[in-house]
Amino acid sequence: MGTWQPVAALRVDAVAWAVAYLQPLLAARPEEYAAGAVVARRESEPSPRPDCLVVVRRDGGLGDSLFDRPRLSVRTFALTSADAGGLAAVVSALLMEAPGSGPCTRVSHLSGPNEVEPPAGEAYPSAYQLFEVTLRAGRLT
Repeated sequence: MGTWQPVAALRVDAVAWAVAYLQPLLAARPEEYAAGAVVARRESEPSPRPDCLVVVRRDGGLGDSLFDRPRLSVRTFALTSADAGGLAAVVSALLMEAPGSGPCTRVSHLSGPNEVEPPAGEAYPSAYQLFEVTLRAGRLT
């Protein structure tokens, strides 16, 4: 009698998945702020910085051998608070439609969007929201 072992699974990079999922969908949107938005892992990543930016970051979550449940923070930046909020609403709607796309099986909207005041000297207002996604791992071969 052998020892039971869970299947060897390779987890999906949740942030890379979210960036790859959101970027083409935002580019296809009719809203000006969404069509020009760049989706990135870090604020400092795109250079020069675009006027509309979506930053996705993993800031926690749990998983088991077959499913990862990362908590993703999503911060949207734009030239105005209204555009940052509008971009946040579009991102939220797109993420809520993600189940069935690639490894994504579930999305929960945990909080937000909440307006974030820009620090002194920064010109970009932003909105912050939090999601939990469930991603199916691939089989390690």
